[in-house]
Amino acid sequence: MVMHPGGPSTKKDTTLLENVQRRATRLVPGLHDREYEDRLKQLMLPSFHYRRTKGDMIELYKYTHGINNIHANYIELDQSQTKRGHSFKVAKERVKRGTTKVPHHKSN
Repeated sequence: MVMHPGGPSTKKDTTLLENVQRRATRLVPGLHDREYEDRLKQLMLPSFHYRRTKGDMIELYKYTHGINNIHANYIELDQSQTKRGHSFKVAKERVKRGTTKVPHHKSN
């Protein structure tokens, strides 16, 4: 399995990595018969999803505060004046309904 440095990009890759953590926690003596969430709690480990979300937030913070010297053209800060509290709101791309093209299938 080959993944890019940013982490898994598909749900399948994420599931595979989570399964590795599930198997690894079963190897700890005395925990093999417990539920996955209980094993994580006992070992004081966060879930893969939590770690991924936290890492994404850290990287976004670094980008918005100029710590990472990258030119990520896929992240834009909202330039409107309606923000509350700070100027680091990420702009969301709005998608208009009905703009996706659905292939036309001929019925015989």
